[in-house]
Amino acid sequence: MRLFLVAAIGALIVLSVSLTLGGVIPQDLDEETTDEPGPSQPDYHCEADGYFPDPKSCQGFYRCIHNKPYHFKCGNGTYFNPNLHNCDWPGNVDCKAE
Repeated sequence: MRLFLVAAIGALIVLSVSLTLGGVIPQDLDEETTDEPGPSQPDYHCEADGYFPDPKSCQGFYRCIHNKPYHFKCGNGTYFNPNLHNCDWPGNVDCKAE
């Protein structure tokens, strides 16, 4: 009985991990490298940590962490609202992107 209980708990843990990972449990992780360059650094300079509008796009914004910019894009039909630091309806945002 104890062995059955241990096996059942193990199966539940595996199922939980599988569902958490979207149903995929990697069996073999091969490390591969390519000669292709990775993503380019955004053409944006961080002055401080925080959220900042993309000067080229009303939908875009940067999150600066330790002087490193990370670019994000709001969903379709929304603009970045620098006052709220999130995506918002265009009517609520005064965007002057180029």
